[in-house]
Amino acid sequence: MQDYRQSDEYNQYFKSLGWILEKSGSTTVLIKKLPALGSVIKIKKCPPDVNLDQIDDLAKRYRAILIKMEIDINLSHTEYKLLEAQLTQRGYVNSGLAYCPTKTSYIDLTRSCEEILLSFDSDVRNCIKSNQRNGMIVKPAEKMEDLYPLIEYAGKSRRFIFQQFPDWKKQWEVFSNKSRVLLAYSGDKLLGGNMFIMESQKAYGIFLPLSQYGRKSHAAYTLLWEGFKLAKAEGCGIFDLEGIYDARCGSPKAWLGLTAFKRKFRGKEIEFMRPKVKALSWYLKLFAWAGML
Repeated sequence: MQDYRQSDEYNQYFKSLGWILEKSGSTTVLIKKLPALGSVIKIKKCPPDVNLDQIDDLAKRYRAILIKMEIDINLSHTEYKLLEAQLTQRGYVNSGLAYCPTKTSYIDLTRSCEEILLSFDSDVRNCIKSNQRNGMIVKPAEKMEDLYPLIEYAGKSRRFIFQQFPDWKKQWEVFSNKSRVLLAYSGDKLLGGNMFIMESQKAYGIFLPLSQYGRKSHAAYTLLWEGFKLAKAEGCGIFDLEGIYDARCGSPKAWLGLTAFKRKFRGKEIEFMRPKVKALSWYLKLFAWAGML
């Protein structure tokens, strides 16, 4: 099951930023040239059968000083321990920086809608019912960019970094055929939005921004529930909530509140292999071993 970060759509964005795209089997490899230094190699959510010999060959060809790799393999996978040993033997160490979630929660969409709803915590079900009684309406956005004002508001009000609109649009509009955006309203008030991407019969929650009105009415519960139903109707078997707190990787403490929210949907928690880094330049090896790369 290919992760969306290995899709052609996702990586065309990085190509537009000056990254070179190479292929190693089914794995997309991102390479950034550094004047006078060589290059760095970044691989996001590659499959477990990634060809490490070919990655080494690419590193030599582009004179890489660093390889950063995040492999799409969870700790219960039968090949996990073997792959961990192979990476260690080749000089990879755990990285202290993760670009992709290292721990997440999966919602099983193969169950009936009734079974999925009943699996939620009671306060989630109560909020969904209350929103229905109060006339909350959730409907598809006319266009993807209708979501952006909510992202901007959430970023400013909660003081986190968010993409500027031109960059955001460039990155996500390539998923026009694979993305779905839902917006929630109470009368003429916009409460929030839910954007997810579908790849290989799996849905990935990307954005769930709320307005000030949406926070008060707990619109996020309804938006996620409607997203689950839509993803299921479109053939997805899993909805990935895209990240929960992982103490192994020093996730931001701010994730603890978000994690508590996501756990109310009672998904199956999955831990992935920690990000790996291989320093090929002597002056970076100390930083790599200290988990600073």
